[in-house]
Amino acid sequence: MKTFWLIKKYWLAETALVCMLLMPGASVLAQSATSTVGINLTVIPSTTTFTNAQLSAQATLVGADPKTATFYWYFNNGSIPTVTGINRTLFTFQAPASPGSYPLRVRATIPNQNPVEATTYMSVQLSPADIQNNLSAVGASLLGLSQININTSNDSPAPGEAVLLTATSLGDALAAATFEWRVNGKIAKSGKGEQTLSLSLGAAGTGTSVDLAITKIDGTVLRASKTLIPLSISFYWWADTYVPTWYQGKALATPGSTIHIQARPSYADAIANSLVYTWKINGDIIPSQSGQAKSIFAYTIPAVKELVDTISVKVENISGTFSQEATFPLPLAEPEALIYQKIPLSGIDGSRAISSIPIQSGGANDFIAEPFFAPKNYVKDLQYQWVANNQVLENKGASPELLTLRSAAGIRGNQDISVTIQSAVDKLFRIFGSFAASVQ
Repeated sequence: MKTFWLIKKYWLAETALVCMLLMPGASVLAQSATSTVGINLTVIPSTTTFTNAQLSAQATLVGADPKTATFYWYFNNGSIPTVTGINRTLFTFQAPASPGSYPLRVRATIPNQNPVEATTYMSVQLSPADIQNNLSAVGASLLGLSQININTSNDSPAPGEAVLLTATSLGDALAAATFEWRVNGKIAKSGKGEQTLSLSLGAAGTGTSVDLAITKIDGTVLRASKTLIPLSISFYWWADTYVPTWYQGKALATPGSTIHIQARPSYADAIANSLVYTWKINGDIIPSQSGQAKSIFAYTIPAVKELVDTISVKVENISGTFSQEATFPLPLAEPEALIYQKIPLSGIDGSRAISSIPIQSGGANDFIAEPFFAPKNYVKDLQYQWVANNQVLENKGASPELLTLRSAAGIRGNQDISVTIQSAVDKLFRIFGSFAASVQ
């Protein structure tokens, strides 16, 4: 009887906990193995909004550090990979163009905790501007007038690119109408039935304003306008590869190394930091490195260069009114083993790598092998094997990259010196360097 009472008491306590979690009005909570973690979801300015309005959703963790959590956002039951990632507590988006009720959900996963999530519903109503546009369209249809649109041959034009503009109508035909195209306020083309206009865009970030007036046979004038803003993307990159401290050149990317790529759109930094960057490998989106202001992408190059992927990025503003995509040309190099002389009291002579060198007999000469562009995570475990005239030299000291050649006085001859450098981490990594020493 006592055992049954204990079991029943435990069951009652567990039931009370479940009831507490399901009480109406409480925040969304999740019970983990170690503590209770909750998540609140707030929409700014409100969950009731107008079509095409700019909104922000804020997720707030309770009982956990958001910097340790990975956030997943979903809108209208579809995932939003561009804002998925660690500490991605803010989601800025544009309300749909159609009225209705749309679910917005956020899910957070925390190490050693159960996932938590929260859902709210967006009530989207027609904006006053959309109501007016709809009324205008209905009125135009009832009156037999045309609804004019200007379509472009490329929705994401590049600077200097030639773009074809085409006027289309939702109403009657326009072949007999007279067209007047203006570009930045100046007449660019006019005439009967001139429904297309070809123009070249300006520099990156420079807007080109196009205004169209169509005069129908009955004298009715229809108008439409469009602004085109070209965007260009350049890249800056740096690689996690080894170069000597005295070397003034750039560390090059090689197989097995990590390269960091920064996309630089042709806008001021303040605007560039508000853009959304969608990084792709072989066309597949990488959610963990994509999102607003995520202009830098890290990529570890395969050890086998034939397996190198294609990296691209799409840059767009939050509302999606302009976007551009570019592919990064991976600057792949090969690591090199270069040998330099180390001069007493002066240090390494980095002015040139040695291919041949005369040395005086009866003295000692120091040389160092530098594994240029080896992945940095390989360097501390690199193995060096020195060979002189086909004989392996014992060189297992604290600095195996150094070699000291000694010769007795009066000895003359040639020495073919080589070094093989290989990685204990990656067996495919092996580089070779050599020089000829003429003992005089």
